[in-house]
Amino acid sequence: FQGWFINVECSLDSPQMVDDLLEFVGLLSRAIHDVIEGGQVLWYDSVTHSGSLSWQNELNDSNCRFFERCDGILLNFSGRDRLSWRGRWPKLRRWIGTHGGCRQ
Repeated sequence: FQGWFINVECSLDSPQMVDDLLEFVGLLSRAIHDVIEGGQVLWYDSVTHSGSLSWQNELNDSNCRFFERCDGILLNFSGRDRLSWRGRWPKLRRWIGTHGGCRQ
């Protein structure tokens, strides 16, 4: 793996902080792609679009904006259907994994 794994383990205090983080993830992803062939930016499912520290354990409407700006997402494994995203984002064929490092 060459690139960045982004894990934010704190709440964000304002909508501006969320917007800034979303912009950063997108900028970092584009920069990595320009500099490192095959480079990736992966997001850890921790912060939601509202800025709350709240693990979703799935790709959903609360965390998809981060996923859309990078190459993949690492989800907590909670026993729920980790692949429920396929119904909402059927055209996405990117990296989605769980703590076990599974590639889906």
